[in-house]
Amino acid sequence: MRGETFSPLIFLLEVMTMENTWELVKEIAQVFGMVALPLIAWVLRTIVKHGGKLAMLEEKVNDSITRRLDSLENKVDGLETKIDNKMDKLEESIHQTQLSVTEKIIQTIHNCK
Repeated sequence: MRGETFSPLIFLLEVMTMENTWELVKEIAQVFGMVALPLIAWVLRTIVKHGGKLAMLEEKVNDSITRRLDSLENKVDGLETKIDNKMDKLEESIHQTQLSVTEKIIQTIHNCK
C-alpha cells in the first residue's frame, strides 16, 4: 500500500472472504445493537410515556366539558322553570282580566235595563 490512497471499499473487499463473512455480519449486528436498539427502546418508551400523558389530558378535557355541559343544563333548566312560572302567572292574569271584563259587561247590561 505504498503511495496508494486508502479506500474503505477496497479494504472491505480484501478483508471479506468466505471465512470471515460471518464475523463481519456478527460485528455489524453488534454495532447495530449498540446504537440502534437503545435508540429504538428510547423511542418506544417516549411514545408510551406521551400516550399516558395524552390519556390523562383527554380525561381532564372530558371532565371539563362535562362540568360545563352540566352547568349549561342547570341554567337552561332554571330558565325553563322561570318561563313556565311567568306563563302560568300570565295565564292567571289573562283569566282574571277576562272575568273582570265579563263582570263589567254584565253589570253594564243590567244597569242599562
